[in-house]
Amino acid sequence: MIDAYRGHADAVRANRLAIAAVHAEIATIYDQLVTAEPSLAEEHRTMSDWHRNASDQARSYADLLNGSQN
Repeated sequence: MIDAYRGHADAVRANRLAIAAVHAEIATIYDQLVTAEPSLAEEHRTMSDWHRNASDQARSYADLLNGSQN
């Protein structure tokens, strides 16, 4: 039975890591927009920070699911 839960945890972990990667990519795009659209630089920095934070949170959650496999 524990193997079924481990399989589920592994799937959720993989999902969270994928979500983290997407947020990191979006943050990078907003970083590029800071110089591309100087008039909106502050908004782009705010969005970049938000997505970078979301990426960090998703990775932290995935780490919790890693259990004894660290």
